[in-house]
Amino acid sequence: MTNRPSFSQPTSFRSNLLQWLRESETPYWQFLSIVFFSASVTAISITLIPLVIGQLSTHVLPGGNRLFLHELPLLLAILLLTSITANYAGNYTLHRLQGQFALILRDRLLAQLVGTTPNCTDISSEWIKLRYFGTVDSLLNYLIRLINSLSRDLLTVIGLVAVLLYMNQELALLTLVVLAVALLTQSLFSTDTASQTLSDKTQNEITNLIQNVIAYQHLIRLDHGCLQERLNIYNILDQQQRISLRQTGHSMLTGMLAQLFLIGLMTALLYFWLQQMTLGKFMPGEMPAFIAALLILTLPLKRLLAIKRLLVDSHQSYQPIAAILSIPHAPAKATSNDLSANRIRRLQGSVYFENVHFYCNASQSRLASCPDFSLIPGEILAITNFTSDSAQILASLVCGFVSPITGKVMLDKQNAVDIDQLVRQASIAWLSPDRMLLSDTVAANIAYGMKRCSVETEITRAAHASHATEFIRELPRGHETILDTGITLTASERQRLLIARALLKNPAIVIIDESIVQFDLNDPLLQQALLALTRKRTTLILSTQPPLLNLAENSITL
Repeated sequence: MTNRPSFSQPTSFRSNLLQWLRESETPYWQFLSIVFFSASVTAISITLIPLVIGQLSTHVLPGGNRLFLHELPLLLAILLLTSITANYAGNYTLHRLQGQFALILRDRLLAQLVGTTPNCTDISSEWIKLRYFGTVDSLLNYLIRLINSLSRDLLTVIGLVAVLLYMNQELALLTLVVLAVALLTQSLFSTDTASQTLSDKTQNEITNLIQNVIAYQHLIRLDHGCLQERLNIYNILDQQQRISLRQTGHSMLTGMLAQLFLIGLMTALLYFWLQQMTLGKFMPGEMPAFIAALLILTLPLKRLLAIKRLLVDSHQSYQPIAAILSIPHAPAKATSNDLSANRIRRLQGSVYFENVHFYCNASQSRLASCPDFSLIPGEILAITNFTSDSAQILASLVCGFVSPITGKVMLDKQNAVDIDQLVRQASIAWLSPDRMLLSDTVAANIAYGMKRCSVETEITRAAHASHATEFIRELPRGHETILDTGITLTASERQRLLIARALLKNPAIVIIDESIVQFDLNDPLLQQALLALTRKRTTLILSTQPPLLNLAENSITL
């Protein structure tokens, strides 16, 4: 089962959207102005097309002016080209706006997830992919459709309705009523027929029941309960199918009555059209224009009538995003991202654990304890018999990210959680060999988190101490080489860059965490780099590899 964070009540989408638009440096209002201008040009061009068609039909008939037969097709082509170009410009601007907004929204989501309290860290890759990509894309696609409907489609409908009323007011009103009823009936019918299949909720309930039966199949077979379990699920399915069949019957009956009603309306409309033409209220050349306007009107009117559903879908898509944006942040006292040694006090490196108990999983169902220990600055301690969860929580306790359930975690005789965040950031290095590097230069990867206060000589010194200089020299541009898909580093080379990053920080306390992935200790250069990192620094080693454990002066078992 996927572990999910605990979320607070989501905030208003409209208020968040307006706030982001006000705070953003991107000229969103200029983009939207271009979109509405393009929509206006598109609507005007489309509105004029039926009138041109009407004039063209009039002059084709006997008695028409043949001179206009050369000009009207050209005018019609210009209107079509204008509408297509304006529509393209509007859609391109909207998609550009969508891309910029997606970047900002995903950045805010990432900021929330990175800055959340520790009980929100155990999130699966499927959950991240669904929320970070699928949900954001769905929301923004709905917004694009909504903007198009409220700009281009609305203006087009207004223009075409005005054209229809100009040509024949009585016939236009009757035709619009029939068209609106037909579109609403079609929407209602399609919504009802969607209930023929089992609902998602029912499918989830039956799926959970089947999973439970499979999980306890040995007990069920032991009790001779296989037939009863099958009958139970069969009866539930049969009951749901009966409910679904009744819904389908009602839907089909409603659809049939709606179709009969529409047939009656269409018959009345056809009779009224013939009557209008008989009475001479409809010129023969105007009929093609009327029909063209009506056909063009159908699609934008259909999209406008679906706005309510679009708003509901947008709101539903926003809910999981709002839930993430509502995650409470861990308390932070930091006001800057710079870890400059000249401005920030650093710890000496003493670590003290006394009677510490902590939850070792995200669901807080398993309680673990840590033996008491005390480390003086520069002492190295190995910790064994750990799980990945317990190792992560133990390291988080040292870093002051979480508090123990009972006991004390002291750094330099202060509670770890009470120490200023910038002091902890400058004094502790948590080294995990599976960390991924940035798609940036080698120098930027080494200066990670300290980019604005690091100089080239310090970066070079850290690379040399971690034995990373040996392979950096072989890269196309040395420290300025961008580590993208064209550059392939070995596990040892990547891990030496991570060690160089820690050395540049010059921490008082080092946590070497092999709870998930191990260092490539087959490389002697990597062993020397780790030795350089632990020299004269308080170090906690979470490992099972003998070369690392041999560096420790003492060890404890969780």
